Parts: sequence; structure tokens; C-alpha cells
Amino acid sequence: MAEVRGLYKQILRAAAKWPSVRRKAIAAEIRREFRENARCPPEKAAPLVLQAREGLETLRRQTRARTEPSFSFR
Repeated sequence: MAEVRGLYKQILRAAAKWPSVRRKAIAAEIRREFRENARCPPEKAAPLVLQAREGLETLRRQTRARTEPSFSFR
């Protein structure tokens, strides 16, 4: 349970850095999905946790790609 709560907080932090006008809507959707799956049985929770981890990595990767310059002055 603590692992899922930590993952939830990490995802919300990453979503807060998302450079989009939909930032608030994305955070609301994350909260809704976590609430909907809060009481699912452990055998169904494992794939959801994996999906959340993958989503977090994707969010982090895309956030970095959108905030870092796409060129270099070398």
C-alpha cells in the first residue's frame, strides 16, 4: 500500500511539471483512476501498478523532452 501511495505522489508531481494547458485535467484523471482502483484485489493490482510505473516513466521522459532545448550551441 505504501508503495502505491508513493507511486501516486510521484505521478502527481510529474504531472504538475507537464507543460500543457491540460495539466489540471491530467492530474484530475490520475486521481480518478487511482480512486477507482483503490480497493481492487491484489491479483488485479499488480498489473495496474506496472502500468502506473510505465506511465510515470513516460511522463518523465516526455516532460524532459518538452522542457529541454532540442538544439545545441556547440
